[in-house]
Amino acid sequence: MVKRIPVSELRLGMYIHKLAGSWVRHPFWRGSFLLTEPQDLSAIRECGVGEVWVDLAKSQVDPESPESPESPEPRAQSPEPRAQSP
Repeated sequence: MVKRIPVSELRLGMYIHKLAGSWVRHPFWRGSFLLTEPQDLSAIRECGVGEVWVDLAKSQVDPESPESPESPEPRAQSPEPRAQSP
């Protein structure tokens, strides 16, 4: 299913079926692609394209799930528990 969404709702893992507007307004030579790189997401948001068509069947994220961060934050590692001395 292809759905038109504003660029503000675009997330990594979505399959872009088509970018709205003229091809000269965006830096992508491909018309359709899986959005996997944070740099590509930033480029789409900054190039002036207001909307995109996403193919939900080809996307790798749940479109109804709450927005996830653009790049996962590294988890803080907890220190290993120390062995207690007898």
